[in-house]
Amino acid sequence: MPAPRLHGLAGALLAACFGALPLELIAQPDFGDNTSTWADDGECDDPRFEGDGAAATLLDEDRGHDAADCRALFEAGRVTLRADAANARLHLGRLEKGDERLRSGEFADGYTFSGTAGERAVVDLRSDDFDPYVFVRTPSGEQFDNDDFDGDASHSRLTLDLVDSGEYRVMVTSYDKGETGSYTLTIDVGPSTASDDLLESDGRLEPGDETLPSGELVDRYELEGSSGQHVSIDLRSPDFDTYLILRDPAGEQTENDDAGDGDVGHSSIEADLTQSGTYEVLVTSYESGEQGAYRLTIGTSGSFEQSSPAATDDPTLIAGSRAAGALHAGGLGARAVALQTFGHLHRIAVLMLMAGRNVIAREPTVGDTVPAT
Repeated sequence: MPAPRLHGLAGALLAACFGALPLELIAQPDFGDNTSTWADDGECDDPRFEGDGAAATLLDEDRGHDAADCRALFEAGRVTLRADAANARLHLGRLEKGDERLRSGEFADGYTFSGTAGERAVVDLRSDDFDPYVFVRTPSGEQFDNDDFDGDASHSRLTLDLVDSGEYRVMVTSYDKGETGSYTLTIDVGPSTASDDLLESDGRLEPGDETLPSGELVDRYELEGSSGQHVSIDLRSPDFDTYLILRDPAGEQTENDDAGDGDVGHSSIEADLTQSGTYEVLVTSYESGEQGAYRLTIGTSGSFEQSSPAATDDPTLIAGSRAAGALHAGGLGARAVALQTFGHLHRIAVLMLMAGRNVIAREPTVGDTVPAT
């Protein structure tokens, strides 16, 4: 297929609407600028290139910033574009006063690229001047976003396995309004390289197993994960009320009791890993003393730096998202939790109503007492 195109947008940019005024970028390598610390040292320090003229150590921060050396060596045949960068498009831009703004006040630049269902797109945004934030909207209108990739406030990244064919729209903006400065945007579209690895294990909770401090029997499994990888964990048992825990290398954990099908013998976790290292999967029960047979399935796939759909003007609380809350006396009673989540463009107040072992989320209505935070 023809190489995907990337062009700028000069039309009005809103959170829910993108304009379109193309500015074609050249199909040949865009060498960028000469602002690398290692510029003009006779070696190509841009990690998009390889060959005997390339530096021995290549850093992502030099991507697109060693133009003079890389151009000269490229024209001399001493470096070539890496295979995984051949279809990438590079744009060196700047958020500045006079740019279009989001309704929440942030400056924004927009781009588009063409994609085909089954391909993978990697959208990489970096800036040393501001906290970058990137959005991608699919042809069907679904929207994804990323702020700090792998905890780096100067780096945002999305990896999307495309399910729609057509024009995808990219918006470069900042986390806080009023931020300005230079940025590097790379968009790479090519064949998907996702591969699925599946682990199935039949086990049993039984006397003699390790126990949690609260008394439940537990079996532990280890998973080597990479930042950006997607993991699906499924636990089923005909004998006991399953409870599943995924603990990351930093010790933070995600838990699930009953999966969405309402089966107390079924627990599941879907997670996009944000750290590389050893993850621990804990198979246990909801009540202490429960025992019996179970089947654990762990599936990992590719590299999915794909976030949940971004906040819109009509936001909802998305299952699996993290939020902080507190129990407060009064209002709807001791079983009501006032929970406020913080997104890029919105603050979302919801109530978590606990009825037995179920939790129901809804937006506050007239008459509810929601404590200020």
